[in-house]
Amino acid sequence: TALTSVFVASFASMSARWLLLLATHCSAALRNPFRAAPTHFDYIIVGGGTAGCVLADRLSAASKQVLVLEPGPSPAAELKIAAPVALTKLFGSEYDWGFRSAPAPGTAGREVHLCRGKCLGGSSATNALLYLRGTAADFDGWGLDGWGSEAMLASFLAVEAQRDAAFRTDALHHGSGGAVPAETPRYANPLSERFLEAAAQAGHPSNADFNDWSRPQAGVGRFQLTTRRGRRAHSAATHLRRAARRPNLHVRCGCAATRLLLEAEGGGGGGGGGGRGGTSGDGSFGGV
Repeated sequence: TALTSVFVASFASMSARWLLLLATHCSAALRNPFRAAPTHFDYIIVGGGTAGCVLADRLSAASKQVLVLEPGPSPAAELKIAAPVALTKLFGSEYDWGFRSAPAPGTAGREVHLCRGKCLGGSSATNALLYLRGTAADFDGWGLDGWGSEAMLASFLAVEAQRDAAFRTDALHHGSGGAVPAETPRYANPLSERFLEAAAQAGHPSNADFNDWSRPQAGVGRFQLTTRRGRRAHSAATHLRRAARRPNLHVRCGCAATRLLLEAEGGGGGGGGGGRGGTSGDGSFGGV
């Protein structure tokens, strides 16, 4: 779409100087020494993706022995993940599962590439970074207790770390004490500015904050991004990095769970696949 083209073009026009500065930030990524793991854990998290990193942080904070198994690599110090400008370089890379949709009439029989993150941080390390919660009507339409817009907004505010002063003044729709940073892109491509002007001339309403649920979400404007000082803030950086300092958290990259063994109390039971549980891969530790 035209909007997507402008969005990508805005990233693609960043200066080489900005990338050099960003590379210095990447070199400071936290890395843990290999830590000998116990043989028993309170929790084993299969997949260190977006949710897996959050779970690892929360569970290990409760002094539980936690193991994270991630089949992909660590994104630590990887410039093409840290730099939003390198978004398209992630498609089909070692950080992408490479899924494709089935041919469908709506795509003229074509397959569509579905980029899903294969690394610590999961798809939060490979997505387009747009900080967009959806609409209040989406949550209210579910009709589920605890999942309505009022309850969800409270959760969104709790996890948000809003970095722009203009947005922090709106305490009803933005939070500042959470772990997930949000900020307005520092660079605006002149083409995107002309796009917004043309949309206004065509009669489309402007929207300065797509996460302000007090007004209709329809309109044109600039999205905020889940970045901190221009660098991608995936969940491995926002949650797993701080948790990695805890001696009770153990992270293994290159490990894919192959089966699940369930045992009833007393030692009996059966397992998926008819054998003992296990992992595949080299089991190497990855910095987060």
